[in-house]
Amino acid sequence: MPLPVTLRNETNFVLATIAAGASLSALAYIPPGHEVVALIMPAVWTAAGLTFKASYKSSSLADVFVPAGTEYALVVVATNYVPLPAGALRGAVYIQVRSGTTGTPVNQVTACDVTLITRPTA
Repeated sequence: MPLPVTLRNETNFVLATIAAGASLSALAYIPPGHEVVALIMPAVWTAAGLTFKASYKSSSLADVFVPAGTEYALVVVATNYVPLPAGALRGAVYIQVRSGTTGTPVNQVTACDVTLITRPTA
């Protein structure tokens, strides 16, 4: 399947789909020159925090940690718009969204799409 084309200067969105009974989304491809700046949570979200796996290539995703050494985690609620701090996922070309944490994943009851809002970095 070909990758979608996004102009460098336009806001974009990418869906990170978590299947029913799973806690980790399929790979989400972030367009060149873009970074994730916000999330829109689905209405069917099973209550859980949110963490991420990310990488510059699709074959080697790693859990996202902050410089202090703790997992980068967000408190989220269904149907909410969640802005991310500037540069939180900068440089990530491929992202997976996790329901829960690395140590305590939470399976989603229903398949759901977390919307990743991207903006140009320059």
